[in-house]
Amino acid sequence: MNNVKTVAVIVAAGIILGLVSSVSSLALAPAQAKPNTTHVEKYMTSGKIASAHWFTEDGDTFTQGIVNLIVAAKTPEGTSESFVDVNIEQYKLEEYCEILNGEEYCDYEYTPVMTFFGYAELDRSDFNISSNLRSASLDSVEVTGFDYVNGEEKTITVDATWSDEGSPIKQRNSYSETNEYYKIFFKGMISGRTADASIEITGDINTSSGDSDFSDAFIVKAKEVVLYKIYEEPI
Repeated sequence: MNNVKTVAVIVAAGIILGLVSSVSSLALAPAQAKPNTTHVEKYMTSGKIASAHWFTEDGDTFTQGIVNLIVAAKTPEGTSESFVDVNIEQYKLEEYCEILNGEEYCDYEYTPVMTFFGYAELDRSDFNISSNLRSASLDSVEVTGFDYVNGEEKTITVDATWSDEGSPIKQRNSYSETNEYYKIFFKGMISGRTADASIEITGDINTSSGDSDFSDAFIVKAKEVVLYKIYEEPI
């Protein structure tokens, strides 16, 4: 469960982390500027996250799904933004055999069937997260993404509801990286409650958390801060 929470914090800071990635790329080729100057930036963002993670087993086929509803009250640019991302992975347990020294030996391995990731920006009418973090919902949101196993674009429709389950959540995460070109520091915090979630996905992919053998969900508030320095001349 902690791993899922951490993923959600990182996803909620996607805009910032995208900035961090661009900074890292820039740092590999320092800009032309006066020697010994340093560029310093600090960004903050905050918002709410409703996240659900489930796992199903149907015979020899296994499916894992993650849906994140993210409402950024303030992005680094000072604007609000709401979006949903969906990750669905499916694989099969298959037997394989080989002949060694005239004898047949068999074993099992997991073979990927699908790895889908999709993303969609949301209008205010598409979702709801209550101010007290007691409930959240997505109403028939269309998400287009890509299946990296089959090399296909796919479109799904997501319906989701979250309701307060009662257990409090509070977690802090931090990350830092330094080299001769740049220094990055990231700090994130979430607080909220665990939740019961119902997820229905239809379209090019059909799966449901109602069939799950394991599920995990929560609704939280999140805050993130990122500070970076770019050294125009390697230190």
